[in-house]
Amino acid sequence: MHGIGNVAHFPILSGAKVVQLREFDAHACLKAIDKYRPSVLLATHELLLDIYEAATRTAMGSLKLLGSEGQGFSADSVQVIFLREFRAPNAFKQKLAALFQARLVELYGYTETGLVAGVIAECPALPDSVGLLCPNVTARIVLDGRDLEAGQCGEILVKTPRLMMGYLGQQGTNSLDDGFFRTGDFGTVTESGVVVVKARFQDVIRLESGYVTPGEIEEEVRSRLKVSDCSVIKVKRESGFDAPFVFVARDGADGLDTSVAELIASFENMYPGIRGRLVDAIPRTTTGEVARSELMSLL
Repeated sequence: MHGIGNVAHFPILSGAKVVQLREFDAHACLKAIDKYRPSVLLATHELLLDIYEAATRTAMGSLKLLGSEGQGFSADSVQVIFLREFRAPNAFKQKLAALFQARLVELYGYTETGLVAGVIAECPALPDSVGLLCPNVTARIVLDGRDLEAGQCGEILVKTPRLMMGYLGQQGTNSLDDGFFRTGDFGTVTESGVVVVKARFQDVIRLESGYVTPGEIEEEVRSRLKVSDCSVIKVKRESGFDAPFVFVARDGADGLDTSVAELIASFENMYPGIRGRLVDAIPRTTTGEVARSELMSLL
């Protein structure tokens, strides 16, 4: 119901009281946080945006709904907010994190269900980290059929009885002969066991110079073209490598109607084969994720 799969598998929730809301609105959420004092919030995009647009932080540190006469809601117990893939500018994510004064962590595939051991505070902080490897989890980072060293980015493979139950031995799963499970997540595990997830592996774009995530290109396009919303998908090239295709939402792209394709092409040196076009809006699923199949059909 939260748009986050396999919630029950979160080790961080083991032995914890779980509160599930009947109403998904800003007031109900803040009221529940104030009453039950959770350290973890599992949220949808819509809920977070509602709170962001309707709430402000008071001088006393509580969150108060705009136009409300009542007192604010205490949210200082929240240490981390988990939500599904949130394709928004980093600056906006930082504003959300500042409003709650909590870590905002995006989730992708199965990695979060098997690897997160608890809320951690890295020093220095590692962007996009989702937690530490659990004691009984072994991880591998694999790219193009070879294992990489700690800190390098590739597909995250994991091996643990707790995660594999229900997957191993079944046809059509991502389990390998050696007992490792292909999470489908692109990222890395540092030497200290911190898991950093950057994207779904199937979305990662393979260029001649290496691999790049759609989010990296989107951040670059937003920054340089000053647009509010865009999304990147990959298309195959005859060379065997991929090319990024950028869709820019018309709303928030003033003045780019006739020049967006030319402006996107200016990124050619960084991302060979890149192309782009203007669309009325970026299609999204009910959980707020980019509907990539719809974007692909526009090609």
